[in-house]
Amino acid sequence: MLFGIVLTNDFEAQTSDPNPNGFNTFYFDNGAVSSEGNLLNGKPEGYWKNYYSSGGLKSAGNRKNHLLDGVWKFYSEEGVPTEEISYQENLRSGPTKIFSKEGFILDKIEYESDLKNGLSYTYFLSGGLKRETPFENGRENGTSYEYNQEGRIITLRVYKNGILSKQQNVNRKDAEGNKTGLWTEFNSDKTIKAEGNYKNGEKDGYWKEYTEKGNLLETTKFQTGELINNPEELTNLDVKEIYFEEGEAEGKLQFRGTYREGKKQGTHLWFSVTGSIDSAKVYNQDVLIARGNMERGGLRIDEWQSFYYPTGELKSKGVYTRGYKSGLWTYYFMNGNTEQTGRYTAKAKPEGEWKWYYDNGQLLREESFVNGEENGWLIEYGDTGQIITKGEYIKGKEEGEWLYEIGDHKEQGSYEYGAKMGVWKHTYLNSGEEKFEGEFFDDLEQGKHVWYYPSGQKMLEGKYTSGVKEGDWRRYNEDGTLLISIEYNSGIEVKVDGVKMKEIESE
Repeated sequence: MLFGIVLTNDFEAQTSDPNPNGFNTFYFDNGAVSSEGNLLNGKPEGYWKNYYSSGGLKSAGNRKNHLLDGVWKFYSEEGVPTEEISYQENLRSGPTKIFSKEGFILDKIEYESDLKNGLSYTYFLSGGLKRETPFENGRENGTSYEYNQEGRIITLRVYKNGILSKQQNVNRKDAEGNKTGLWTEFNSDKTIKAEGNYKNGEKDGYWKEYTEKGNLLETTKFQTGELINNPEELTNLDVKEIYFEEGEAEGKLQFRGTYREGKKQGTHLWFSVTGSIDSAKVYNQDVLIARGNMERGGLRIDEWQSFYYPTGELKSKGVYTRGYKSGLWTYYFMNGNTEQTGRYTAKAKPEGEWKWYYDNGQLLREESFVNGEENGWLIEYGDTGQIITKGEYIKGKEEGEWLYEIGDHKEQGSYEYGAKMGVWKHTYLNSGEEKFEGEFFDDLEQGKHVWYYPSGQKMLEGKYTSGVKEGDWRRYNEDGTLLISIEYNSGIEVKVDGVKMKEIESE
């Protein structure tokens, strides 16, 4: 393949002997140029182009010391980009990009010495990230993340030396829009922050919270949204108790704490002479991770603070009501700046306006809730303060006009009951020119869809019927001339440039 990138069939045919040290042009038997570029000592060197017998550019790129070097670009016979490959000394090194038949990027894969190494990315046609997968020495190795169109992680896949060892669906909703199954909250580096199950939109079963290093911090249990206090299966610790030794309280419990292998682990309680709890502290391997107050039954009440493990910086503070977070809560970065703030209902469901911040104190997101469900405006800001997401939720579903900023463009359109409806438009951020316009019905592509180059020139157009390509689809060059025409029947290609697919396959 490597030599064929620039020369086919050992020079094919030529009108005269090749110049071993200069520019050369080689031809097909039909007289069309097959390849052109410089030779050095009879071998290709420098910039070369390779063509189809029909005359279209097939590939172009550079050679250094006769070996493939730098970015090589490949095209279909119709002139649509198919691949961009980075080479070093004849081996893939750096990013390889793969494009759809329409010329949209589908994959970006990192190579090292001709083997996949590093993160591989797969994209939606809209440009949003669909999947990222780590590779080592040509094989999948580590955790792969799959995203939905809104950017939420929905599938985790774990690979070991190219073999899929585990797959887990996460952060899914049922047909009614209720959270269901395992939900996982991630830190910015994709380590797990918290995880647990939902059933019919309510927490159900065990919920776990982790430190930034991945150590288990706390486990709680819920049943159809109700917190279960001190479930027996979560306690397997040594208990130490201290009693008052004098006065009216003599013989009454003064302290009760749990330990594991001599280290403080779990909840430690201090009691007053009347028997009520004065204060409570929670430890993880001898390190204080939370403090506040409790009822005799073990439910957290009043103000609590939590701390980063194991360094001790303030992590959060707020009020509990009978074991549930309630009222105003504030969460902090390790540098002391506010990370998130908002209010909870008496059953720990987000309520009213919530705000998120970057670690430098700049506003990241504003969102409103009613009884734990998104309700009202969501506005998200980029790190320079520009709005990158804006829209309204009604009872947990997107409604009305929405705006997204994704990569090189912004997207604008409407939702009804959480589904895209009507005309959506994409606009290039740099030029303000339109990038895309198309209609949706109940989240499915419908009718005519058109894409544009940054210059404003039409790039691609075609029609959908209920999300399926139908009829004539046309791809254009940047100068407006027709590049390729593909006819679809129920999403299947039946003709290319007016020629039936069976005829093309038989050629």
